Amino acid sequence: MLQFYEKLRQSLICSSARTQVLERRFFAKIAALGVLSLLLPSCDFVSPLTDDSHRFRMTLEVETPDELRAGLSVHEVTAGNRTAFLPDMADRHKSLRGEAVAVDLPNDRMQFV
Repeated sequence: MLQFYEKLRQSLICSSARTQVLERRFFAKIAALGVLSLLLPSCDFVSPLTDDSHRFRMTLEVETPDELRAGLSVHEVTAGNRTAFLPDMADRHKSLRGEAVAVDLPNDRMQFV
């Protein structure tokens, strides 16, 4: 009977030690996830998702002595916020893409705006 109690006590000690190791691993994983969730916004992977872009068409009309001439071009404006780990490192950015508007005029001339 004494051997039975000794084996039971040994199994309880081993299972409690195993449980402590599992608990430590669990809390270590939770702590690592917490640190990653704090550091992820400082990465630049997220910032392209916060950019807004708008496209618009620019039309230019020129009155010539004979007729009305027109030309058009499409422009894209992009703006957004860059996040960073420190507030001093964060900034706003903007960009403009597009070409000049070209209008064909009489006598083989062109007007660019």
